[in-house]
Amino acid sequence: MAVRASLVAALLVFCLLAATPAAWGASCAPAPKGYTLKADLNWVGSDSTVGSQTSPKNAALICNLDDNCLGWNSYGYYILKSIKVKVEEPDAGITYYAYKGMCLYMKPV
Repeated sequence: MAVRASLVAALLVFCLLAATPAAWGASCAPAPKGYTLKADLNWVGSDSTVGSQTSPKNAALICNLDDNCLGWNSYGYYILKSIKVKVEEPDAGITYYAYKGMCLYMKPV
C-alpha cells in the first residue's frame, strides 16, 4: 500500500509540473518589430477594451493600422482600447492568464 501511495504522489507531482505554463512551451513566431511576445498567456479585457476575431494575419494588419490596438493573439483575436470610454491606464486595464499554446503579440505600453 505504501508503494502505491508513493506512486500516486509521484504521478500527481509529475502532472502538476507538466500542467504549469513553464512546461507548456508554445511555439510562437518571433514578435514583429514594435510588439512583444507573451507565450502561453491570453488576456482578459476590461470595461476600457473592445475586441473581435478574424484570422491571425488580419488581426496583425488591424493592429498595425489602428493606434488603439493593444495586440493580437495566435487565434486571430485582437484587442483595442475603447474610444467610448476614457482610458486611464496605458494598457486599458487588461490582465493576463495562463493559456497553453497561445501566443500574444502586444504593443509595449
